[in-house]
Amino acid sequence: SVYFWQAWRWRTVLLPVQTVSYWHAVRAIYVGLFGNEVLPLRAGEAIRPYLLARWGKFPLPLSISSVVIERIFDGIWIVACMVVVLE
Repeated sequence: SVYFWQAWRWRTVLLPVQTVSYWHAVRAIYVGLFGNEVLPLRAGEAIRPYLLARWGKFPLPLSISSVVIERIFDGIWIVACMVVVLE
């Protein structure tokens, strides 16, 4: 269920710019996870935005920047959780 949540979040990040199919986002995440398992250097993280851009027919830099924004949000959540736990 975490990956379905991640697809929804990724789709929400892209929503102001372009509408992305929820199932395309889910498929790209699962293919990226598989790529992380079988390819070196977490190559699935590069495959994921490529597939979403190809299936969604929008520019690759937009997809890559959405992944970067998503990772920034992940970092903010981790720091917030650490602050709550450590206090």
